[in-house]
Amino acid sequence: MRSRPATAGSNRPEVSSSVEGWRFEPPGRPGRQLSTRSVRQPIRGPTIPSRPFRAARANQLKSNELGPVVAVDLGFAANAKSCGLAWHPAGESHAAVAVTFDDAVEKTAKLLATDPSQQPTLILEAPLSCFFEDGNPVGRPFEKPRPGSRNPRYWYVGAGGVTCLAAGFFLSRLASRLPAVFPSVLLYEGFVTFKRKGTPHTEDALFLLGEFEAQRVQDVLTPPRIDSISILGLLRLGSPAELPAILGSAPRTRGPEAASSNLAGPGIS
Repeated sequence: MRSRPATAGSNRPEVSSSVEGWRFEPPGRPGRQLSTRSVRQPIRGPTIPSRPFRAARANQLKSNELGPVVAVDLGFAANAKSCGLAWHPAGESHAAVAVTFDDAVEKTAKLLATDPSQQPTLILEAPLSCFFEDGNPVGRPFEKPRPGSRNPRYWYVGAGGVTCLAAGFFLSRLASRLPAVFPSVLLYEGFVTFKRKGTPHTEDALFLLGEFEAQRVQDVLTPPRIDSISILGLLRLGSPAELPAILGSAPRTRGPEAASSNLAGPGIS
């Protein structure tokens, strides 16, 4: 933010006022030309649990069957219902709905907090880990073009970059809306791409729920000479070294309940 000099005849300088989470107050006295530097003073916000999220691993699926599970096909739009939510409450059938970005945050927080005594799980269809080589961003192996697809789906390019940014805002806002005393949310990355045709957001979210229940999950392994970081570490909401396991990374050939049976090996590297 840059401050602007006071206008002639005015006793109050014109300054940029605020952004969410910070208040900016100019140095100096009214009527005096201000420095371009501003003093930042944090606004006291909601209490955030010390570690609101925990990167899931492939071997954690069975120990987590009883808690609430929410899958979010993440979008980022001003007004459109760009997000698909699907969830599986204990003892109930699947449900899904299309919502706006902020409604997705609010509804996800409520669904995860249904029973604080159980381990909650979130599947977020967005890049949740980042790879670098020699300090420059590089694609993760499962983002490379598949047979029949000309373009990669790298986490830092095009729609991948937008969704990665959206995930940062989504997780930080979700953390502030969870109860202060609450178990860490187990976080999986959903990867629904390289589709033969476009599908509704709700269908993609339901597909990820099916992948979770079928235990088709893989750990994300860091290849040699590659530096990796979890988005949780970048946001200081979890460990930077723990990369969330991934669901749905195999080519999808049928509907939302289809099996992705051609995943191989103990992890994706």
